[in-house]
Amino acid sequence: MGAMTPKSYVAAGETLTLLQEFEDDHQIQRALCRDLEAIADALPDVPSPAQVRRIGERIERVSTEHYAHALGVLRSLPEACRPSETELAALEAMHAIDASHGEDLVTALWDHVERSPKRHDGQLGYMLRCYFDGCGRAMAFKEALIGRAIHAALDDVKADRQLPPAPRD
Repeated sequence: MGAMTPKSYVAAGETLTLLQEFEDDHQIQRALCRDLEAIADALPDVPSPAQVRRIGERIERVSTEHYAHALGVLRSLPEACRPSETELAALEAMHAIDASHGEDLVTALWDHVERSPKRHDGQLGYMLRCYFDGCGRAMAFKEALIGRAIHAALDDVKADRQLPPAPRD
């Protein structure tokens, strides 16, 4: 068996460390989506202005910080593990759509809270579900890219050890 080179160890270690950061981001996004789903399920009850403010802040944070972080992490992966420019562009487009839906959703939530007799519960429920469905699709896409990157990093290490590559589904 061949000895592992420091280069393969470093690349695999960096890849796994960077990809672990997605877990925190996705936990935050999943919590936001669960809270939005709870609001949708509770309609026609309206969230309080304080709840809408907090939800708006969380959507803004996800749209500005988490989306940029995810793209930065994926772009910083070693070349053998990095998604293609086409995949990164697709993810960036998904994030842009979700950010736009998030802005519209926050506006609709404020309108819903402020307009009691003429609320459109069905429309707001649809908007809530569209937002968390879009976030779920983007997270699933990132997780597929992450899984592939982990396989690539491990294949690199195995190649240095002259082991067969990991099977792919």
